[in-house]
Amino acid sequence: MAVAYCFTNGVIHVDQECPQGALPIASGDSHKLHECLEGMATLAWDNKTLLIPGFGFAENEDEKLDAVLEFSRLVEQSLRREQ
Repeated sequence: MAVAYCFTNGVIHVDQECPQGALPIASGDSHKLHECLEGMATLAWDNKTLLIPGFGFAENEDEKLDAVLEFSRLVEQSLRREQ
């Protein structure tokens, strides 16, 4: 089981557990989770780093949190459809 999470910079990480202070996005099979994230996240300028969609346009912390929560909802919904 893998966990996708981000910190306050909006960069998405995947690991075996969500570190303290990170915002969890979704959890599930590692391959399916990576596939889902790669299809739904915003790709950074380096063509490797995955970002929360809309995070860079947020004007304050509340809007950043809203972007994370909405993305989390969409990823979880997508993972449920694949089961």
